[in-house]
Amino acid sequence: MSTSRVALILGAGSGVGRAACTAFHSQGYRVAVVSRSASEDLKDAELSLKVDLSDPAKVQDVFERVTRELGVPNVIIYNAYHLYPLPSSDPLSLTLPDFVHSLAVNTTSAYAAALEAVRGFAALSRDADAPKVFIYTGNILSERVMPALLSLGVGKAASAHWVESAAEGYKGKGWGFYYVDQRSPDGFPAGKADAQAHADTFVELAQRPSPGLWQWTFVKGEGYKSF
Repeated sequence: MSTSRVALILGAGSGVGRAACTAFHSQGYRVAVVSRSASEDLKDAELSLKVDLSDPAKVQDVFERVTRELGVPNVIIYNAYHLYPLPSSDPLSLTLPDFVHSLAVNTTSAYAAALEAVRGFAALSRDADAPKVFIYTGNILSERVMPALLSLGVGKAASAHWVESAAEGYKGKGWGFYYVDQRSPDGFPAGKADAQAHADTFVELAQRPSPGLWQWTFVKGEGYKSF
């Protein structure tokens, strides 16, 4: 089984995912990307897969193919998300099928990816030098309610819980689990995610000699900042 450094980015259509692909390639990683369109213009990706992450059952197949073709992923970034914008005055207008769909993308498939990541990290246990890191692209919705963003906020809040649980449970093994949340300097939501700032943060976390804090709030140009 290959011990090459392998980064798997789920949700790599554009923006943050694209920047992360380039960043890890520049660090010598073999990079696999997953998106709904399997974009061929991500030149830094050795493997590009078209997968609908609203179906969590497909996640295991993704990991099996990446492992077969590139090696066991030792850095996994879950960057996919789904949002149904809602009227702030009527957040429960979200239908049950739409709620389930968003939850599948924002939480259930991410959890499925974490399960596969843990299996891979265990398989890489003899490669002590390989970082073993799972990163979930989060935001402030894990701790702040915005009724119009209910479909996204439920997923972010749920995922923050299991990411924190994983970070606590596996820290003794040296495996890092992170909920990465970009903020403005005063702690408010950063607005549009800065793709390069996220990519730089992901690489920084992958290069840490030991796991850091699970909730990694950062400010562009400043790095980690506690709020």
